[in-house]
Amino acid sequence: MDTRLVIGGVLFVLALVAYFGGVRTGAGWGVALLVLCVLGLVGIVAQRFVTGRGAVAGGMGSKDEKVRMQQMATLIGEGLKDHVGPGSRILFCIPVAATMDYWILVMEQEWKKGLSTGLGDTSWETAGYCGIAPGLSRGTITADDLRQALAQTDAVDAIVSFAGLPKELHQMSIFQAADRPKVGAYFDVDVDLALIGNWLEMDIVQAAVVMQDGRMPLYTKDRLP
Repeated sequence: MDTRLVIGGVLFVLALVAYFGGVRTGAGWGVALLVLCVLGLVGIVAQRFVTGRGAVAGGMGSKDEKVRMQQMATLIGEGLKDHVGPGSRILFCIPVAATMDYWILVMEQEWKKGLSTGLGDTSWETAGYCGIAPGLSRGTITADDLRQALAQTDAVDAIVSFAGLPKELHQMSIFQAADRPKVGAYFDVDVDLALIGNWLEMDIVQAAVVMQDGRMPLYTKDRLP
C-alpha cells in the first residue's frame, strides 16, 4: 500500500478529531492541529499531482514508469547510435500534452540518462516537445501533432518518440526528403509490426522499441520484426 495513503488517512482522522474535539468546543489546540492536518493533506495531494501519479497523468511518474522510461530511452539510443551525431537537436514526442510541465520535469531526467547511455554521447540537445492533444490522459502522436511541433521547432536532426508514430508517417512530406530527421520510437498502443518493419526497411525509422509480452525488443533495419 502507498505510504502516502496511510499518512493521508491518519491526517484525515486527526483533522476530524481536531474539529469536533477541539474547534467546536473552543479548545485552542483544535485550530492548530486542524491547520497542520489540512496542510499535510494538501502536501500529499500536491506531491501525487507533481509526480504524475494522479488521475491526470494516467499513473505515470511511479518508480516502475521511471525505470521503464530509462530502459526504453537506452534502447532507442542504441538503435540511433550510428545515425545521430554529436550535438544533434532532438525533438521528443511524449504520451501526454506538451503543456504538462510536471510530467516532463519528472520523466525527462530518466530519458536523458537512458538516451545518453544508448547513444554513448551527452552532447545532444533538446529541440522541443511534441505532445498529444490536450485533454487526453495518454495516447499516440498523430500526424497533426507532429506537423505542428516540427513547424514550431528549428533544426531538428532527430525525433525520439515515447508515444508511437502516426500510421501515415511515410506519407508526410518531411519524411520523403533526403535530409529527413532520424527517428527512434517506442510503441505499445495499436502496434502494427508489419508497418514498423516497412518503415525500418525504407529507412524512415531507424530504431523501434516495441512492448511485447512484457518485453521491449529493439528492432532496426538489420533486425526486422
